[in-house]
Amino acid sequence: MVKLQEVEDEHFTQDQPAPTSTTSLPKDVLLADDDDDMAYSDTDSSITASSASDDDDDEDDDGKRSPHDESLIDRLIALRDIIPPQRRAALSSSFQTSRDIFRTGLRWGGKTLWVVSTSVMLIGMPFALAYVDEAQQMEQEKEMRMQQSANEIVAPGAASLLAPPSGGPGAGQGERR
Repeated sequence: MVKLQEVEDEHFTQDQPAPTSTTSLPKDVLLADDDDDMAYSDTDSSITASSASDDDDDEDDDGKRSPHDESLIDRLIALRDIIPPQRRAALSSSFQTSRDIFRTGLRWGGKTLWVVSTSVMLIGMPFALAYVDEAQQMEQEKEMRMQQSANEIVAPGAASLLAPPSGGPGAGQGERR
């Protein structure tokens, strides 16, 4: 089992000096008598007692919200008070700088991708089509030569049906003897 032990901070156990008449306090400073200690306690025992009896109510019997009713956004907003303002400003500045660098990178990347893709379509596609057409023509010529050589092997003196006659219509007949 886990044993819980409350540890009090030394700051709260020491007596604080009372303000003197020569020292003036700002108007928005609360005195120790003005604040309610129960309002700032995070170990309120009424959480378990009231959450079992009225789960659908947002507030407990004494007007406080239970931690179970807080959303994640409420808790993140409450963290703002923990981080000092100077540190928050530094974090915010670094986050905005990182975000701006990321946005600029995406913008440049998108523009580069656009230029490359349109260049490929305008220059590369016609080149690829011409290359494929040339390869197809060379393959047809090679196939015709193979058929012609096959005809020469089968009938050594006969002219090929696919080959055009050399020298005109009657040129092939006059040379034979």
